[in-house]
Amino acid sequence: MDLPWLVAVLGAMGVDPDLVSLISDLVHGCSTRVQINGAYSKPYPLAQGVRQGDPLSCLLYNFSIEPMGMAPREVVWGISTLGLPPAKLIQFADDMNLFLTMGEDMVVLRATLQSASLAIGSKFNYEKTDVLQVGSPAHRSTPVDDPRYETLLACFDRAFILPPQSPLWVLGVWVGSTDRTAARWAQVSMNISKIIRQWNTIGASFQNRVLLAKALLMSRCYYLLDGNGAPLPVLKQISQKILHFVWGRFSMAPYTMLSAPLEEGGIDCLSLAQRRLAYDAKFFADLVSRPHKVAWKWWTTADLIQASSHTQTKGEPLGAPLNPLLQHAHVTLKRLEPRVRLSL
Repeated sequence: MDLPWLVAVLGAMGVDPDLVSLISDLVHGCSTRVQINGAYSKPYPLAQGVRQGDPLSCLLYNFSIEPMGMAPREVVWGISTLGLPPAKLIQFADDMNLFLTMGEDMVVLRATLQSASLAIGSKFNYEKTDVLQVGSPAHRSTPVDDPRYETLLACFDRAFILPPQSPLWVLGVWVGSTDRTAARWAQVSMNISKIIRQWNTIGASFQNRVLLAKALLMSRCYYLLDGNGAPLPVLKQISQKILHFVWGRFSMAPYTMLSAPLEEGGIDCLSLAQRRLAYDAKFFADLVSRPHKVAWKWWTTADLIQASSHTQTKGEPLGAPLNPLLQHAHVTLKRLEPRVRLSL
């Protein structure tokens, strides 16, 4: 992050001049050290970027990178479904997702991205860019060597076009994963086993093993569990590993002894199965809550209605589908998105 650029952006966005002056004083003339093998290096000045670990740094970075999103919004058409305003892009920190149609002017888009990157002092990592085809089945089956992709690849050179039906990784969540990210869960399980082996070698008291289970083992599952859910066999396997780590490998104690409250003789360590139920309940609570015009709610509700049973009386044509959120209806689970199907 270029510090003069940051100060200029804060002023352009209408931040109070006194606050801009205070922020400028905080980020100017900072120094830092690097710890290597327990020893610290000599302090050196921070000519670029903000201080690591400062709670203000994330917000300042968002301010500095916002023009990178404002510029493409002016030239991108976006994708509109269900009568909603077109979705053009979403950003989270240094990640960006663009929603493009085949009619986009890729030359203008490339020039816009380059000029915005030059102004901010950053650049796009095109080698880590994935392209996923969406739309009709005929469009999704378009081969990669089709001439229509030439302009797209000219804009995002070295980008990788995902095969049809492939999941897309967005901010740690695999969108469209039919197996609920089984490969990623295998990695999580292996990492948990590695941590358990390390601490079994070091040795820890019972109380510390409980803290380690909460802080290092179960916490590795929460984000993926919330975003993608997890197959029940995976949850049982990881839960057994955590149970054996806390109580001992040959213990026959049930997991309920960990998850029970302290006043009931447990140690108040919620199970992953309980977490999964909580995340599923929160997902549907967000779905039925206001505002209803949020894009993902419209898409999910339309998906549910399409997969629900139809009202039909004898001798009459097939009626309109029922809304399973408002009416009692049988839902064909295999027609739903994996995350919605898992919650049901």
